[in-house]
Amino acid sequence: MKKRSKKLKDGEQLAVLPFAGFDNPFWDEVIGEQLAFEGSNLASADDDEDPLDEDIYRDLIDGFWNPAKGLVYLSTIYAKSFGEKILEKAKVSARVEFESLDLTSDAQSSPDRIFVKMTKNLVVALFEMSAAKEHKRLARECIYHFQDRGNYYSSYDPDHNALLAKPVEQWDHNELLVLICATIGNNVEGEIRDDMVDGGHFLEAFWRGVNKQKFEHAIKKAKREQCDTITIAETSDEAISDP
Repeated sequence: MKKRSKKLKDGEQLAVLPFAGFDNPFWDEVIGEQLAFEGSNLASADDDEDPLDEDIYRDLIDGFWNPAKGLVYLSTIYAKSFGEKILEKAKVSARVEFESLDLTSDAQSSPDRIFVKMTKNLVVALFEMSAAKEHKRLARECIYHFQDRGNYYSSYDPDHNALLAKPVEQWDHNELLVLICATIGNNVEGEIRDDMVDGGHFLEAFWRGVNKQKFEHAIKKAKREQCDTITIAETSDEAISDP
């Protein structure tokens, strides 16, 4: 797991949220489905005399999809929703804020990471939740995240006692990921993803990243080309029927 240095305000700590990564089918398939769904929406709303086919709208959306902007937007929504679930369970007045999205170039070795800033009182509250259960799940999560396996070599000790030997206020973002997994779990990821679908956030991610003027121009161009194709086909039919 890569370490990271980030300047924070007093009273804040940096953490990584449990997240499968946008390249993971768990997210990638939903993004594809939602973009295709928006293509269907645009085709249904096209009331021109010669509307574009649904497949053309889908191809245009695929071409104009801007992951650099769209995925950041989805990450902010994910961080906000996950933060709300953390606060709900920790039952303290605290703050969780989106900090950044780190997109990986190799999803096999390391998934995309969503960083958040958490107030230290929340970190302490999560630690106390773990301590109330004798850190049993924390021990399992340390082994899962920090154990060497295959071509993955961890710079962290998989023994949770090594982690407990230092104050929780000094834990880094990867160590806080383990604490979040031990107290909140990662099953909420599916709930958040489904809520994001229901809330239309995947569609919003597309429109936030697209240049609407260029997109509308591309639609008009596609319609002209489609009209020209229809005209050529009609002319050919007339020539065949009128020797």
